Amino acid sequence: MTKLRFQIWPICAGMALLLTFSTAVQAQTPDGLTPAVETVCDVYEGALFGLCNAYCEAIDCGDPNVRAADRACSRIQANFFKKSGGELIPEDCQTVDVDDECPCFTTASITAIGGDCVGFEDSGAFEGSSSYLETFYMTADGFNEYDWAVYGDSTDGYGCMLGPDPDVLSTDSITLDEANLCWTAIVEAEEVADPPCD
Repeated sequence: MTKLRFQIWPICAGMALLLTFSTAVQAQTPDGLTPAVETVCDVYEGALFGLCNAYCEAIDCGDPNVRAADRACSRIQANFFKKSGGELIPEDCQTVDVDDECPCFTTASITAIGGDCVGFEDSGAFEGSSSYLETFYMTADGFNEYDWAVYGDSTDGYGCMLGPDPDVLSTDSITLDEANLCWTAIVEAEEVADPPCD
């Protein structure tokens, strides 16, 4: 009887260890970290924290190995956009260097909203001339219409904006370099539109 007990003990210990390991693995998300140990969304509170947590940590929309449907990630972004008054979760869930980006939006933030392109006009890059230029891009997801635009000239200055109305974020005092960053973001977003703009 004692001999049999000694033979069964290693098997039971091995099974317990295997169960513990598999439970830990199941609790992890595609990026290998559980939401409890990630801190990407700690800058937000309330509903914004919950949406960011769902996007970046629970289903890891910013991870290349994400298992969630694109529509699920886009829907979270759209809700975050509405509740934050125009802000978007960075698509890769990393800190954004605002010095190298359009003050109103980025290509990633435009494409993250999803929806079909319903309008696009490109008046070209901003070369610092006195000719007024405006480039805009619009998408609709069946519930809301979103629009992004950059505009202005060397005389009156440059600005950028994003919608949907009436929750518009606009900046009327951006530099020429920033205007061109905004223009590039819009053009790049339109280039990957699927389906393409008419």
